[in-house]
Amino acid sequence: SSMNLLYQRWLFLAKSAQIPDNQATIFFQELKQFYNSPDRFYHNLKHLTVLFHFFDRHQSTLKNPELVEWAIWYHDIIYDVAQKDNEIQSAALAAERLQFSQLSNAQIDAIVLLIEATQKHQFLADTHPIDTPLFLDFDLSILGTDWPTYQQYAQQIRQEYQIYPDEMYNPGRHHALSLFLERERIYYTPHFYQEKESIARENIHRELKELSKTL
Repeated sequence: SSMNLLYQRWLFLAKSAQIPDNQATIFFQELKQFYNSPDRFYHNLKHLTVLFHFFDRHQSTLKNPELVEWAIWYHDIIYDVAQKDNEIQSAALAAERLQFSQLSNAQIDAIVLLIEATQKHQFLADTHPIDTPLFLDFDLSILGTDWPTYQQYAQQIRQEYQIYPDEMYNPGRHHALSLFLERERIYYTPHFYQEKESIARENIHRELKELSKTL
């Protein structure tokens, strides 16, 4: 099952960082509890599975794949639509859990920076880990999928924000999507840029058009 595959992947990574087995099991239960929570329609274990799919395909081009793998596991562990600092909280929780590992402080700091970069999906080349562009492209890969898949994603995000009425959600979503279109590029790496940039822009345009009717 996909859960079993995720668990095997987790145990392998935890072992490589020398996290004690009992601790690794507890941490996996915690991850499962957060990502499987009933108010998660998009930011759940299926999202992680998609990111691991890209991770596996691009692993050979990553400089420090294990750090990216840790970042994938923890990047959305805290996800509360009423809060503005989920990424910071997620990074802090990752750093706390990784105290049980043999990773160096420098490695943990790099994981923290990777996760925090998902807040705005931006980074500074001098301060962020070399793998940040590819990691961010994994996280935004959904924007450059076919229209039905994109529509389903947009619907799932709307469900996650169901505590907000349309008159609050729609302008906020419109604004967030517009910021992506204003960027010089949505995808940072040549591979994702060539494969997904124009599709992502087309999808965002279509969603914006639908949202504009309601504003």
